[in-house]
Parts: sequence; C-alpha cells; structure tokens
Amino acid sequence: MQPRTKSVVAGAAAVVVAAGIGSAALAASQHSDSPAERQAEAAYTDAHRGDAAVSQADAERIALAARPGTVVESHLQSEGQGLRWEVKIDDGGRVSEVQLDPSTGAIVADHRAE
Repeated sequence: MQPRTKSVVAGAAAVVVAAGIGSAALAASQHSDSPAERQAEAAYTDAHRGDAAVSQADAERIALAARPGTVVESHLQSEGQGLRWEVKIDDGGRVSEVQLDPSTGAIVADHRAE
C-alpha cells in the first residue's frame, strides 16, 4: 500500500472509532437518568449484588447476545416483579432495555427504552 493510501485508511479508521465512541457517549447522555437516580441505582445494585447468581458482566453478555449493540447502562432493580438486571443497549439507532432474571439469566423483558 502506498504511503498516501495508508494515511487515508488510518484517518478513516480514526474517524470511525471516534464516531463510535461519540455515539455511545451521546446515547448514554441522552438516555440516562438524573445523576441522583443513577447514584441510587448504583447503591441499590451494590447492596443487592450478593442476591444475584448471575453477575452484572454475564447479564450484559446475555443481553448483548439477544440485542447486539453497546451497553450504555446496567443495574439491578426491583419494580414489583422481583429483582431484575436491567441492561440498556444502544444499537446505533435506538436504545432498548433488556431485563433478566438474576437467578437464571433468563430474559424476562426486551423492549425499546423510553
């Protein structure tokens, strides 16, 4: 490959990487809760991590296998259905929410985040 071609390819690759990082950050900022709510979710997750047989990393892997994209947020929650892992995934066009049973890793809900 000629030096000019290498330079163009390297520049294009840098733009693609920067765009990917930028879109993930933008998705996270557009779809995240208030700082206080995120802090409360993190505290809840830390307090209940021992109640989950499925780790946060495993929950994210399972969710990504069902809905490819970039994880922009994940935490434990309990909203009346019992304890759940909630994983928000940005596929580049929209953010989806995948909820998993923390005992089995089974997906119990998969829908577009609001």
